[in-house]
Amino acid sequence: MNMTNEEIMKDTKELINEVNEMNKIYREEIKQLKEENLKIKQEMVELRVKMIKIEEIEERLEVADRKDRKNNIIISGLEIPNATEKEMEDNVKHFFENQLKIKISVPKIKEIKVKIGYQKLIINGQKWTWNTKSSELERDNANTKNWTN
Repeated sequence: MNMTNEEIMKDTKELINEVNEMNKIYREEIKQLKEENLKIKQEMVELRVKMIKIEEIEERLEVADRKDRKNNIIISGLEIPNATEKEMEDNVKHFFENQLKIKISVPKIKEIKVKIGYQKLIINGQKWTWNTKSSELERDNANTKNWTN
């Protein structure tokens, strides 16, 4: 098993050629992986931008929703069965004018099929309580500080 120098050189050249071919294949794979990595990074940047836009839109929607609800009032116990929107509006105006002595405009009114009962509430900084015996809203003159109960 004596190899001559020529055979050793030939085998070495073949091995070098094989290594060079493998390196060429690996370089091509690395190039493809770098391109894929770049695409993924670009997609991540696009997704971050979209997420920021979504968060901004959600924030604007929350602000708009809070603004819409800011001036809303829910009245319970005012039963108007099978009433049209105009009849409900007239009854609500009548309730405020007679019970609270306040003239109001009702830009939009709708019936909610949920009963909510309040014993105490604040309207324009004035404290009111609901008198269940007379079914009327009355100004609360008591000097109560804790209304969270």
